[in-house]
Amino acid sequence: MIRFTGIVHPWLCDSFGHLNTRHYVAMFDDATHVLIAHLGYRKGDAHGWVDVRNEIDYLAEVRAGAVVEISSSVTKLGTKSVTLCAEMRSFEGSLTHSRMQAVIVYFDLSRRCSARIPDEVREKAAGLAMAAQATEGV
Repeated sequence: MIRFTGIVHPWLCDSFGHLNTRHYVAMFDDATHVLIAHLGYRKGDAHGWVDVRNEIDYLAEVRAGAVVEISSSVTKLGTKSVTLCAEMRSFEGSLTHSRMQAVIVYFDLSRRCSARIPDEVREKAAGLAMAAQATEGV
């Protein structure tokens, strides 16, 4: 499922003419926010999500003017955390530019500690994980 679509503007590029690392992170972060919205998170909840691990592989450079899409899926579901994989591809889908694996933790915002993922959110995340597994098997 596409979670983010954007254009690489020249001001997002570094002095070498390709997308700067900090902007990869921002685009992946936007895609993750869309994913957690699909899981049922709404601003103003007493809980939220925190990143505890991000690992990005840079596979092919992205130059100014490129249109990119990021799709993401749930790859592992824990009691308090979700592991996801996000892939940045060219708009045409012919080239994978980068891939991020991340672990996000459900978080009690008032107590400032991890919390058990609610059942309704777990069900949605499990559905996304199953959809990703079915796609991989094709």
